[in-house]
Parts: sequence; C-alpha cells; structure tokens
Amino acid sequence: MRTIAFGVCLCVLVTAGCGGSPDGVVKKQIALMNEIATAMEQGASQAELDQLQSRGEAIAKEFEGLGLTDSEKQELLTRHQADISAAAARLQKAMMTKAMESLGEGFPGLPPGGFPSGGFPGLNGN
Repeated sequence: MRTIAFGVCLCVLVTAGCGGSPDGVVKKQIALMNEIATAMEQGASQAELDQLQSRGEAIAKEFEGLGLTDSEKQELLTRHQADISAAAARLQKAMMTKAMESLGEGFPGLPPGGFPSGGFPGLNGN
C-alpha cells in the first residue's frame, strides 16, 4: 500500500503546475501506467485495479477534450515516446506476470502459481 501511495504522490508531483496542458495530461497517463504496474506487481485487489482503470478512462476523456489535431497528438506522443515506451513495457511485464501466476488456477494438474519457471520436464531438454 505504501508504494501505491508513493505512486499517487509521484503522479501529483509530475503533473503539478501542468494543469490541463497536453503535456500534463500525457504525464498523468504515464504516471498512471506506472502506478497500475506497481499495483499489479504488489498483488493489488481487483477493486483497486478497477479504480485505477476508472482514473485512466477519465484521463483519456481529458486528453480527447483538449481538441488536438491529429498532427498535434502525434507530435505530443513523439515528444514523450521514451517515457511512454518505458511505462508500457513495465505495465506489459506486470500484466504478463500476473496472467502467468493465475494461469495454473484454471488448469488442473498445474501447481498453484502457474507454469513451472524452469519449464516442463522432457520438453526443455530436462
């Protein structure tokens, strides 16, 4: 929980003074992506993840409400590409880890926690 609170504080600090500017909205989205990744890495409840998703939907509406042209959107996203890519990669990794951990729950015969980390005996040359 402490890390989620830290993520919220980080989001506030990153966007402080940015108001509703296009850069500020993109920074909010990046901070939220990192916050969702942190929550997933720490095993947050579905209710917590749903709250974060609702915030993401609000940020998406805020972005659309800016009334940017397609070229302005592209320039904005290009300017923040490195941060967007890093946050997206972290979020994707957290999502895959969470999915793999829960995969074993739906398949009889697999140990709790999903697939074995070393692979399956006989299939990986073991």
